[in-house]
Amino acid sequence: MTTRSILVHLPGFPLEPAHLMPQRDLARAASALLADGHWTRILDYGTLSSIETFSIQNARRSRKEDRTAHLLAAIAALPPLDFTVLYVRTRSDFGEALHVGRKLRAHKRVSRLFLAGPFVTGFGGLSLLAAEDFDGVIKGDPAGVFPFLASRITEPAEWSAVPFLVYREDGRIRTTQQRSPCDGWMPGPIYDSAVYPALSREEKILLFPVGPFPYASGVSGFGGWHTRQPGAGVACRAREEMEAVAKAWGGAAFHISGLSPGVSCQENMARELLEHGCHFPFSARACPGSEALHAYPMLRRAGCEALHFEVYTGSQRLQDDFYGSGHGMSRIEAHVGACRGAGIPAHAGLTYPCPHDDYHTLEETLRFLRRCRPETASLELPGLSEGGRWWQHPGAYGFRVSQRSVLRWLKAAACRSRGGTMTSELPYRMRGWTVGRIMEARERLGEQMQQLGVARCGTVYTAMMAKLSGYGGDEGAYDFMLSSLLARGDVRGLRSLVDEFNASVMWPVRRLGRLAYTPALEAVGN
Repeated sequence: MTTRSILVHLPGFPLEPAHLMPQRDLARAASALLADGHWTRILDYGTLSSIETFSIQNARRSRKEDRTAHLLAAIAALPPLDFTVLYVRTRSDFGEALHVGRKLRAHKRVSRLFLAGPFVTGFGGLSLLAAEDFDGVIKGDPAGVFPFLASRITEPAEWSAVPFLVYREDGRIRTTQQRSPCDGWMPGPIYDSAVYPALSREEKILLFPVGPFPYASGVSGFGGWHTRQPGAGVACRAREEMEAVAKAWGGAAFHISGLSPGVSCQENMARELLEHGCHFPFSARACPGSEALHAYPMLRRAGCEALHFEVYTGSQRLQDDFYGSGHGMSRIEAHVGACRGAGIPAHAGLTYPCPHDDYHTLEETLRFLRRCRPETASLELPGLSEGGRWWQHPGAYGFRVSQRSVLRWLKAAACRSRGGTMTSELPYRMRGWTVGRIMEARERLGEQMQQLGVARCGTVYTAMMAKLSGYGGDEGAYDFMLSSLLARGDVRGLRSLVDEFNASVMWPVRRLGRLAYTPALEAVGN
């Protein structure tokens, strides 16, 4: 059976840098559907033109309505669709999906509606309860699930055979088996303009995500892989994908998220790039899971521009009892030091505050920052997800959370564009911490970080963008400038930053002068 579908990326406001990057999950899902004989297209509104068209000059509600009308008009120009998928990265994206879902449900050309993406994966059935106009939620890798779903889309009774699917049946929420859907070949992402028309160097940041490779193991050339040798070939697949993208676009930067926690995998990635003569600027997530520190100089020679370390906290007690990281602070400090010693800027991912944070744990975190001096750091709040241990045992970890409060928080996302307080940003309460105290503590830690010379930067790839764009040593100011431009919808400023970054990753063009023909050169070739 051949189906028709569209995969929609409709970012919520305010935008984040990741919204302007190519959406690899959708590119892989489209590739999987096309390989299975289905028709699909990607409609990506995370572009500079979309920001300009639906700018902040009108009221936020009017902007929302205008963009929804544009999407409905695009759908009306297509033949009837078998299913439509909205890709959700953040809570603000989820709010946009709730708003658009009501309109799409009434559209005569739309049959089935589904949600996919990191945000709904974390909340599963609760996100479907909040999104009443949708038929289901994809909890797994879209590229692995969509072909199974497409072949059964007209028979809801057979949806139970689709892995990683949350759907409605007889008024109840059903969750299918959480098993790997891959039984063989898996496609790589497709960035062709016929399938992904919004992707161009004038509209997008040419910073391509690479990985993870959730159901792959053996290599079968770029564009696909199969599962013959478990655990082998991740570095080769990543290198082939990077190489193909760079050749197609004349250069690009990458953020690799598919490496395993061990340094050995990072070392394999570096060796793979060096042995094949590839040198692409990239950032990646690192993890001090091995005592081997010699991988960092190799990563630097291979083109690594920044590494993210998920530090959480400087307290060994919280590392063990609250986060369960399994790493000692001395090991973390050794790896961050080795990373910086190799010339790679280190980015520390901090979580603060958690319910068990106090004066002593704060001082331990500041001690870590003083000793290691990472170039940049980010501050996050604890994130609860369905099925996680904090979710299953909230009282033991100092959280107060209920299904009703999370549902209320999810549904409130549709009204988030009118602004909100920190209360509306949290689906839980933390024992001993009021909203005001949380805000004050985070502000104070941010100021102390700045005094220590650690720039506050949202993501490691934003830090890499700053470095490649000529803002090395001033990553915090670059991150603040980029975030401010995205919040205001300032297209002129954004286009300047995007063009500056894209130009920095483009391969230089070698221009050869042409000589006029003369008979004297005939003997040696003219």
